[in-house]
Amino acid sequence: MAPSLAAVFVGSDTLLLQCLELWRERGHRVLAVATDTDKVRRHCVEQGLRCLDADHTGCETVNLAYGQSTTVRDLYDRLAAMAARVPGVGPQPAPILAPPRAGDVRHSLAATERAKDRFGFVPTVGFAEGLQRTFDWYRQQAGKS
Repeated sequence: MAPSLAAVFVGSDTLLLQCLELWRERGHRVLAVATDTDKVRRHCVEQGLRCLDADHTGCETVNLAYGQSTTVRDLYDRLAAMAARVPGVGPQPAPILAPPRAGDVRHSLAATERAKDRFGFVPTVGFAEGLQRTFDWYRQQAGKS
């Protein structure tokens, strides 16, 4: 028998519920479900599944992150470097730097302890690798159209 897998499901309709049930029927674990619909929330509560939404009974919000902070400038520089390596794209324009505005979030670091406590979440991919994977995935999707 294949090893049991575990996943977080994200969605909002009947297809999500069908996927959840098939996943569980095959002996895999549902770590949590992120949704914005009452139908899926009710199903999660009825089935004893964790729901990632703090506004409803039986549900709570958790942060899924890699445990370090990243600046907007670092994000821009990394994306610009990735885009520059794409044939036909070339270098990106320099960012426009300006003083912080009232209300700007200057520093942010997601606390992931709740995710670890609730369903054993431990990040296995860092920012640079995750960003590169995401960039590559979007490039592949663009090539399919």
